[in-house]
Amino acid sequence: MKLLQSTIVLLFTFTFSTYTNAQMNISSIDAPFHIGKSVVACGLIKEIVPFKSGVYLNMDKHHPHQSLTLVVWDDDLNEFENRHGELNKLINSRACASGRVKMYRGRSQISLQNAYSFKSLVQ
Repeated sequence: MKLLQSTIVLLFTFTFSTYTNAQMNISSIDAPFHIGKSVVACGLIKEIVPFKSGVYLNMDKHHPHQSLTLVVWDDDLNEFENRHGELNKLINSRACASGRVKMYRGRSQISLQNAYSFKSLVQ
């Protein structure tokens, strides 16, 4: 009986921890409600803005009204463009990004870890 109880507790603990660590699929519009969580966020790329250390991909609206900003760092830019093509061609296309949603200067953002954490849904 004790073994059965221990097995059930372990099974429940494993199942619950696996469930809570799984990435959620969300709309980029909902990103501000998922700060600190790992997600796959999908939406419309409306603006691409170069900055000193990389490129911002603003989702759904232009800055400062974007729902989510995807950050491609300079170190990853070549790999990113080799895999996805010229960034400006992504404007007004649907895309998904995988990563942890963070708050930066009052805006939600995901720093793309590499070119594989982004998927363009351009046909």
